[in-house]
Amino acid sequence: MLAITNLKINSTNGGITIVMAMLLLVLALGSAVYSAQTKLLDIRIANAQLRKNQALLNAEAGLLQTIAQLSIMPQINDGIVNDAQIYTVEISPLLQAGLPVDSPMWHSDLVLKLAAQGYSDDGSSTVMLEQKLWLHAILRAIPNATITSAGKINIGGNFSIGANPHGAQLDLPLSVWSASSIAVSGNGATCAIEEYDQGDCHAFAYSNKTKINRDLYQDPRRSLGGSFPNDLLDYTFGIPSDNYQALKQLAQSQLTNCNQLNDATTGLVWVSGDCKINVNAVISSPQQPVILVIEDGDLILNGNAQLFGLVYLLDTKSCATNLLVQCSKVTLGGNAQIQGALISHADIELSGANFGIRFNHDILSKMEDLQMEQYSTIEYLPGSWKDF
Repeated sequence: MLAITNLKINSTNGGITIVMAMLLLVLALGSAVYSAQTKLLDIRIANAQLRKNQALLNAEAGLLQTIAQLSIMPQINDGIVNDAQIYTVEISPLLQAGLPVDSPMWHSDLVLKLAAQGYSDDGSSTVMLEQKLWLHAILRAIPNATITSAGKINIGGNFSIGANPHGAQLDLPLSVWSASSIAVSGNGATCAIEEYDQGDCHAFAYSNKTKINRDLYQDPRRSLGGSFPNDLLDYTFGIPSDNYQALKQLAQSQLTNCNQLNDATTGLVWVSGDCKINVNAVISSPQQPVILVIEDGDLILNGNAQLFGLVYLLDTKSCATNLLVQCSKVTLGGNAQIQGALISHADIELSGANFGIRFNHDILSKMEDLQMEQYSTIEYLPGSWKDF
């Protein structure tokens, strides 16, 4: 009887062991299946993230490529830019309302919306990005006068100055616009551009050393109750004087003299120091004029030299109040001529023999043409970037 009882007990223990082993096997198998499924899910998530990142990078690449294209071909400011199955960017001009700055040349500005769609390598994932851009001319205001000075201006020698016939957007000629005193000496005259072109400036003078008329306009700064800009650089280029380096960075050329300038020179050119133009030299052309900024230097045009465009004499050393710094001088030799306009950031002296400065609206208006990339720039509109 005892042996039979022990046999039953051993049989029961063996059955429990088998059941437990099977349960452990099922649990191990379930754990393995769960681990495999988790790994597969992680792989799917990683692959999905990879495809999303590919699409995002391609969309960003499309935006950058389109912006680079606009910087050299601003005339292509609508339509679609694409690169096979990598990205598609749609360019849409927006209404010209609510522009970032108040400018006399706002009418030529454009706000563009770039809508970029990027695709993953296998095409299964897409990302949408949006960025708004402000496309505008570097020059923010065509000068009101043939010569504009934020300080005192002395004009001497034998000169002829052809006035802007519509100075300050009025039907009044404006030869010189200054925030301070205007002194005229020598055998010079201001006149209408018709008389200037016919060589009759002295015979039909608006102003000379014996008579000063309204075309020589002394105008206090706005902060003093007048209409002359408080910051002439900001008024002309939309960049405050204390941030002039930002304008310098837009220049196509940054030079230390004017030796390289010729009739093919165009766009914004920055010269640090004196600018001397040789005899008979021709700088730029009426079709593609130059915006010439001379930083803390003089302008010298030797005999028969011609310059087409806008000259801006920039003072960064406060020459009017710093006795150790001399303000800029403009010297023009016999028959030397500037066609366009001249602006001085501070006090200025003009002198020479039989020289001329003629206001030329046709030349200056070229600088607001967004179809010509050398006169335009692109800025991001803050807060306009979106992803979807």
